[in-house]
Amino acid sequence: MVMVHCDQCGKKIERRPDRLSRNKHNFCTNDCYWEFMRGRTKPVHKRVNWVCDECGKTFELSPSRAKQNKRHFCSKSCLLKWQSSSIMGKKHPNWKGVTAICKECGKSFHTKPSRLKDGRGKFCAKKCLYQHQSKLMKTTRKGANNPAWVPKIKSICDNCGAELERTPNRLKKSTLHFCSNICQGEYTRGPNHHNWKEKQSGVCLHCGKTFLFNPSSSVGKFCCDECFYSSGMLRKSNHIIPNKLEQGLIELMERNNIPFKYVGDGGLIIKGKNPDFSDNNGKLIEVYGDYWHRNDDPQDRIKFFRNYGYDTLVLWEHELRGYDEEEIVCRIRDFMGKNLGTLAVDTEGNTRMLRA
Repeated sequence: MVMVHCDQCGKKIERRPDRLSRNKHNFCTNDCYWEFMRGRTKPVHKRVNWVCDECGKTFELSPSRAKQNKRHFCSKSCLLKWQSSSIMGKKHPNWKGVTAICKECGKSFHTKPSRLKDGRGKFCAKKCLYQHQSKLMKTTRKGANNPAWVPKIKSICDNCGAELERTPNRLKKSTLHFCSNICQGEYTRGPNHHNWKEKQSGVCLHCGKTFLFNPSSSVGKFCCDECFYSSGMLRKSNHIIPNKLEQGLIELMERNNIPFKYVGDGGLIIKGKNPDFSDNNGKLIEVYGDYWHRNDDPQDRIKFFRNYGYDTLVLWEHELRGYDEEEIVCRIRDFMGKNLGTLAVDTEGNTRMLRA
């Protein structure tokens, strides 16, 4: 490394020999470089004032650009305005057009000679063309007068036998012809449908009833929706697991050897209703959350299961959280012994069971 002095501030700095051979000046920082270069750069050409050839507005322009073009404009919009008025139609240097008269409105307009030779260039605008075509379709080109008209062929509806008329193209596309959508729907229903398959017989897994089902259908195990929902297959397929309250009750019953099993995952369906716990001996336990069942009457569920030979005990969330484990166990054991005792309301308004 070689020691040199900054050309601006005079500070000593180190530089490699190859760098000294490339640069004439050396600087310690960028600030010193720009301070040194200030006033030594080439002067910038001053811009000149010019008048827009379209709107007459004064604007600034570089001298080099002023020399390049004969006309100058302050903006692109002024340039386009000048082009549309000054070099359009006959004023354009490459103009080879002729004047024609519109067949619809009679207005004279400019067009290319090549368009007239091809049979085009008869209308001044598309609006006039469409108006002329619509008049022809209503008068001279209607029905048999239309150059694309083809006489229709008589045929017979394949469903009701009524006579109908169809174009030759339509008769070629399909082998079946109908007078209306109603006839088409009636004809293609059942065995006449292209995807028709004979129904198969099966036995309902829930009620044991024999029924017919479509082989293409994925549901061929139940005869109706009621049997499907009553079977508990939907809950089993959704992998229902106990919630926190139910899990706590399961652990409580396991510690105290209470023979109730969790069936809330679809293990037991009674006419579409799925209880939470069952002892397989006609006893059921339902767990009610204070929020989700706040508008439910427990007696409705008790009466429903009683119609099918089941006794039901409803345990509320505030009871499972507020009562002692011994008190809850006593309630369940009393319920198992069919000795429900009497219900009483304590001072806080909670329903409690009084054992006999």
